[in-house]
Parts: sequence; structure tokens; C-alpha cells
Amino acid sequence: MHAIESLVPGFDRALERTPGASPAWRALERSIEEDALPDRTSALVRLAVAQHAGGEYSRWVAARLAAKQGISAEDIFLATAGTARNPRDALMVNAAGTIASKACFHDTAAFRELNEVLGSDSAPRVLAHVALALLACDVLDSVAPGRQATSSSRRGTWL
Repeated sequence: MHAIESLVPGFDRALERTPGASPAWRALERSIEEDALPDRTSALVRLAVAQHAGGEYSRWVAARLAAKQGISAEDIFLATAGTARNPRDALMVNAAGTIASKACFHDTAAFRELNEVLGSDSAPRVLAHVALALLACDVLDSVAPGRQATSSSRRGTWL
């Protein structure tokens, strides 16, 4: 069971119903398990991605999950604004939000800065977290209460 399922019953079923989402989720989770960010940083990245690419329900779920992990309201607010108190976390949160809003990474100053600070071996792990958070946003927005069948929260397409 995904952590999201504890807050959003039916998330796993929605993930299975979304074409290609379940295998992508498993692959991204495996990649994250091998070289994970700290739980706190991962939660802050999810908040930034939801803020930039998710709908209202995705943002709410990301904030509730972060709070359940012990992330303070101030830190949740900062992450949704694209920053964090810790400079390293702030860099990752800003890059995650930029990547999610532009739906690309190679041409962004944020990703170049990630590479400079974290190194080319570590920076890509942030991308796996961003990709997983984007997938979660898509699935969450598909099961959001009051969602209309034709609505979409994303301004562009990710894939």
C-alpha cells in the first residue's frame, strides 16, 4: 500500500486504472529506494511539485501527508512557495517546482544549479522524486472529490 492510500482510499485502484501508471510507479519507487532522498526532503519536493503541477486536491493531499510526517506548517508553506529553511533543501524544492511547472529539466537553470551543488551523480535522484510526484498528482486529480470528467489541472502535458 502506498502512503497516499492511507489518506486517499482508492488511490491504488485509480493508479491501476490509469494506463501505464502502475508500472511507471513501481519503476520510480524502485529507483528511489536505491538512492532515496531523506523523507523530509522528499515530502518537501512533493509539496513543490503539487503546488506547480497538481490540482487543489493534489496540493491538499501533499500537505496532509507532509503534516503526518511531522513537517511543520511553516515548512509546508515554504515548500509551496518554492523554498525551504535549509539551503540544500531549498535548492531541491526550487528545482522540483521549476521542473514540474516547465515539464522539462535539461534547459532549466534550476537543474544546472542542482548539478553544480549536488553533483551529476546525485542530482538525477531529485528527478525520480519529481516524476513520482507528477504521477501522483495525475492520479489524485483523477479521483478528486467533485472532479468533472473533462477537467484537467495541468496546463500542458508532461509526457
